[in-house]
Amino acid sequence: MAPQLEERKDAWGRDPREPEERETRKDPGADAAWERGRGGGGGAKRAHKTVTFETKMEILRRLDGGERQGQVARSLGLPHSTVSTIVKNRARIVRYVQSAGSLQSVMVNPKRGVLLEEMERLLTMWLDHQAQKRVPVNQAVISAKAKSLYDDLKKRLGEGAKEEPPFCASHGWFARFKRRAGRPHRRLTGRPAGPAADAASAYRAELAGLIAGGGYCARQVFNVDETGLFWKKLPDGTYLAREEKRAPGHKPAKDRLTLLLGGNAAGDFKVKPLLVYHSENPRAFKGKVKASLPVVWRSSPKAWVTPALFQDWFAGEFVPAVRAYLRRHGLAFKALLLLDNAPGHPPALGGLVPEVQVAFLPPAATSLLQPMEQAVNAIFKRYYARRTLTQALAATGGAAGPTLREFWKGYDIWTAAHNVGDAWAEVGAPTLNGSWAQLCPQFLAADPRAAPETTERLTREIVALGRQLRLEMDEAAVDGWIAAHPEESLSNEDLLEFRRCGAPGTEAGGPAPPPPAAAAPVPGPGGLAVILKKADELLEAILEEDPDRERGAKVRRGVQRELACYRGLHEKQKRKRKAAATPPEADGTPARAERPPPRPAEEASAAADSRGGPPSRPAAPPPVQ
Repeated sequence: MAPQLEERKDAWGRDPREPEERETRKDPGADAAWERGRGGGGGAKRAHKTVTFETKMEILRRLDGGERQGQVARSLGLPHSTVSTIVKNRARIVRYVQSAGSLQSVMVNPKRGVLLEEMERLLTMWLDHQAQKRVPVNQAVISAKAKSLYDDLKKRLGEGAKEEPPFCASHGWFARFKRRAGRPHRRLTGRPAGPAADAASAYRAELAGLIAGGGYCARQVFNVDETGLFWKKLPDGTYLAREEKRAPGHKPAKDRLTLLLGGNAAGDFKVKPLLVYHSENPRAFKGKVKASLPVVWRSSPKAWVTPALFQDWFAGEFVPAVRAYLRRHGLAFKALLLLDNAPGHPPALGGLVPEVQVAFLPPAATSLLQPMEQAVNAIFKRYYARRTLTQALAATGGAAGPTLREFWKGYDIWTAAHNVGDAWAEVGAPTLNGSWAQLCPQFLAADPRAAPETTERLTREIVALGRQLRLEMDEAAVDGWIAAHPEESLSNEDLLEFRRCGAPGTEAGGPAPPPPAAAAPVPGPGGLAVILKKADELLEAILEEDPDRERGAKVRRGVQRELACYRGLHEKQKRKRKAAATPPEADGTPARAERPPPRPAEEASAAADSRGGPPSRPAAPPPVQ
């Protein structure tokens, strides 16, 4: 028997029939599963799905709201592991969004240079602004803008930019930039790849689902938008406008201000206008109280609404006003704020107040959908023009009154700010409600109280006033006059200003662009003490102004905890200076330069100081023997 068994085995001692027997016992389903796993034809391969930063922030918000990771993953059609990875990288994602990164981006390459990353952030801001204004661009224009931004950032770095590699805006960079910005299949031309109406229709359906899911009514949905206004400008054909252009030292840019206007879909709530001027205290304000103005007065060098100004207005004006309005109408404090992708709108704004959800309109369809751009801004500017000309007619009507030239010369920004508030008060609820027809037609009033105001009737009234003032004016001139108030194109300096103003001390800004090449001042011996003292004063001011004492105390404890290391450094510097100034002892031994280790009571006191709480009482000295 033994020799026969040996003949059935091969040279390696294996039975030749064994593979066939194993093959017959193999599970056919295992083969199909193995084929699917290796990408074979046995099953459909799972399609790769990119996740933008906008989706990542939505996932984090929903998880913060109490949903489970599995629920969020199933609702978005994502693997559970993808949601887990997003939670693990939460800090990096929030840091990128807070640094004004594009919400449509899908990746950030940490190996690239800081200068190149900053340039691409600014370039993305510029592209969103161009798309919102429907200004066509192509690869050549984008590459030229990218190179000019890179060169300007390099100049600001000065000596520190010597190690930065040169940038040539090649075709390869352009293709990679589109992929990094989350736009690989879309032409970066300032226009949508398909018809604008299709993009608007798709977002309208998406917004309807968002409103239904959140349970928002017309009084809880809001929109605000910036608009430029040349507050001291007349139609170009008038003799005063021609004289003004010929005047020496005339600068039309100084006559420009930016307004932030908005309201809700019901039309019965209007936010107090935010007015941004290039000067905080103009000469016309001397002896007057800014708090009495019908607008929120702010200033920035370019008269832009920067991220810092917008965030301050959002937390200090918009949220309290909306809370009080909804309380008056017996509604829960929850709101949906719709914004465009203007550079002054921080992407991370939605995380400031959990009850206020912020959604951004698609850049390509903003001009078709945004309610404030439909008719509200145009009607408001005609109200402003009509009010200004009415004042001029009333002032120059008498025999002893000033001439029109004298009136216009004395027309100052204080009067213009009051006219802005009065003109905004004239915009009625039917006009505001009717402006939502393109975005939310379900919110239109079935039986409006009055017909919305029309630009044609206001234009005719302005022409009649102009002719009474003997100004060469017709309806076409008025339309051109009103249309001459668009937002200016963003220059490199404007983009850098947006990043600089939005960065320091605010969540919206993130890392600021490189400062100009200049030697930083070195603080003197008491520099750190002065800084810490100012920090304490600032925290005290926050506690006084914040109505929520618990929130203010929490902020104070957090800041004090972060400043504890600098307080320790300050104490160490004080001891070193004291030791250096102390003369040696009588026996010639030098004074002790180091302080003995702190006692437990002192350690507790320092810990309490770092937490922002009251310092503990030092331990009593031991009794003298």
